[in-house]
Amino acid sequence: MAVMLALMLKKKRLFEFLSQLQRYYELIAPVKDGLVRFEKINDVNDIFLEKSPYFPLKEYFFKKEETLFSFDGKKIIAPKISVPERIFFGIRRCDLNAIMHQDKAFIEDANDPYYKSAREKSFLIGYHCKNACSPYCFCGSMGLVDFYDLMLYDKGKNIISMLYDNPGWKKGVDICLSCGACTVLCPTCYCFSIHDEISLKDSKKGERKRKWSSCQLQEFTRVAGDHIFRKEREERFKHRIYHQLQYFKDKYGIQMCVGCGRCIEGCPTRIDFVKIINEMKQ
Repeated sequence: MAVMLALMLKKKRLFEFLSQLQRYYELIAPVKDGLVRFEKINDVNDIFLEKSPYFPLKEYFFKKEETLFSFDGKKIIAPKISVPERIFFGIRRCDLNAIMHQDKAFIEDANDPYYKSAREKSFLIGYHCKNACSPYCFCGSMGLVDFYDLMLYDKGKNIISMLYDNPGWKKGVDICLSCGACTVLCPTCYCFSIHDEISLKDSKKGERKRKWSSCQLQEFTRVAGDHIFRKEREERFKHRIYHQLQYFKDKYGIQMCVGCGRCIEGCPTRIDFVKIINEMKQ
């Protein structure tokens, strides 16, 4: 079963996250220098997401020209394959599917070691198009599928999203304990964590377990490099409500919240998020 983890990041926090990744990986993303193309990023502020790159990503995996082996009359010499670990950021759905199609040709069919070594050291972060990014684009008719390690969505401006920076949220944020009671009592919350438990008697034995978790806890969005996506309490507070009323609906067409009120009744400080939103809309 595929699990979707929805995160909301402001542009500044996203670029901070990318800067952290640069400490460990080579970052490749679209830049605009005349034409838009994928290039190695030194400064994350150079990243350009307004238009689809003119050149595709395939040259990073399937090079225009490369030496397969050399020979000197006596023996064949295979080249040493050396590829850095890379994160590719800002890949649109068409290019993600293109990579998947080439994977079939070069890995599933041919098991090409040169292509495979580059793909194995790559992490793909997609960027979802809200609208066609070119008058020549017809990807909507090609039956494209989801293929990525992480996908970013540029959220639209509906009623609740226009309230995101409203100071009225403080009425709830200031008294929130980040205890997670609201998510434990919610009949639709499905966040979980996975961990391994090793036997003290025999270190070769153990169990992998899944248990409930909560988006209201700091550690829920902690990743490698000790980066926390939603470090501040206000970010976590808003995220739960936005997931219930907007993010889930964006994906499935229905609101996640069923209006049972358990999160309000079980909150130690009785935070009524419905009342808070209604007051901000007045």
